[in-house]
Amino acid sequence: MALALTGTSRAARQAAEEVLEQQLRSGADTATLASELDAVADLLGSSSRVRRALTDPGRPAEAHEQLFVTLFGGKLSAPALTVGVAAVRQRWSEPEDLVIALDALGAQARLAAAESNDELADVEDELFRFGRTVEREPRLLLALSDPALPTERKLALLRALLENKAKSLTLQLATRAVLQPRGRSLAAALEELADLAAARRQRRVARVRSARPLDAGQQARIADAIRASYGSAVQLEVDVDPRLIGGVVVEIGGDVIDGSIARRIAEARRGLTLG
Repeated sequence: MALALTGTSRAARQAAEEVLEQQLRSGADTATLASELDAVADLLGSSSRVRRALTDPGRPAEAHEQLFVTLFGGKLSAPALTVGVAAVRQRWSEPEDLVIALDALGAQARLAAAESNDELADVEDELFRFGRTVEREPRLLLALSDPALPTERKLALLRALLENKAKSLTLQLATRAVLQPRGRSLAAALEELADLAAARRQRRVARVRSARPLDAGQQARIADAIRASYGSAVQLEVDVDPRLIGGVVVEIGGDVIDGSIARRIAEARRGLTLG
């Protein structure tokens, strides 16, 4: 998934997310909020000096806030300034974690827009499908990830792939993932976005790989089994993978439940070798 945050940075991001949600509930414009948080993340991502100053553990939270307001006061809307101040007042394990969190907050604002438009489920599914396409097409991954390829060509390729075929918010989020990977692979960035969408729907994501397409009844039985084991609602994201030969592999959180025939064959072969 995404670059993992340590306990300190994870708690900091959660605190900032709570402030973001307060602003969203207060009627903040999601498009403006998202674009402004993206702009702040980009500035901090390009200036190690500024992000170190805003996360310096030797300085009090008030100093971080004062510097942030000096830099961005009058340039951001009140909701974006409030969220940004909340973020820099937290303690971060690494300066780069603040940038990662601001990116995620911008994505959350766009996902809130999808939610209000009743498009969140579609956006989640489109991000997941596009991520799987990128994983399976090395040439496409190279084209979208190559730092030497001009931005204009990457954007043109993205539009050819997604424009008029996916929601506009999906294209916006995918574009952000391509242009600002923050040290992640593109597939990992898209997976994180799909997970954020699923979390916004308050569902646990279970990625299911199957040798053949699963009908509605089979998917329902898998979802029921996962719900019984994990005690929460689950959102299935099903992907057909002929390499499995038969059976399914379920990934949920850090757990992998491998019921594929390919795995059984591999185990049998290892047993023969050991014997």
